[in-house]
Amino acid sequence: MPQIEIATIINSLISLTALSVAIYSLYLQRRDRKPRLTVEPELGVKQIKLADDGFSGHTLVDDYCLVITLRNSTEKDIEVSNLNFVTKNNNTLELEPWNKRLPVVLSHKASEVIIPREQLVRAFGAKLKGKGYIRIKDVLGNISSSSNKHYDLTDLRNYFVSDSDYHKWSKQKLKEKEE
Repeated sequence: MPQIEIATIINSLISLTALSVAIYSLYLQRRDRKPRLTVEPELGVKQIKLADDGFSGHTLVDDYCLVITLRNSTEKDIEVSNLNFVTKNNNTLELEPWNKRLPVVLSHKASEVIIPREQLVRAFGAKLKGKGYIRIKDVLGNISSSSNKHYDLTDLRNYFVSDSDYHKWSKQKLKEKEE
């Protein structure tokens, strides 16, 4: 029976480790060639509604919206071509941004897409509540998605990070109406 030397076993283990590291490195390089976005949707309040300022002009005022933050952690710029809300029943609802343009997310940067509440109401229909996720498609056909989340458009508190933020905002609105 032939004897196996310890040096042969050690050399084999080192070779297998080097092969594993090389395969993992190739996997990481391949993964970076297929750019992905991190999708972070949040209900919020932004200045997106045009209103009369009382001096024969117009100004932007706060309105409820869905703010979708897109983060690009790759080396390539990513141009968004399609923005959808996918319900739990796999119904796809196309969302249209406030400024009618989908962004180009630069390498290692973030960009926001704002969906006005009226657009969300049209997409959700009569329910005004929905569970699903945001799906982003880029011009190369790559798809990025957010996690499943429940959206309730009827409760105004959902548009604020905390109850104290909601109370501050509502007090500010009351003060503006009094003036």
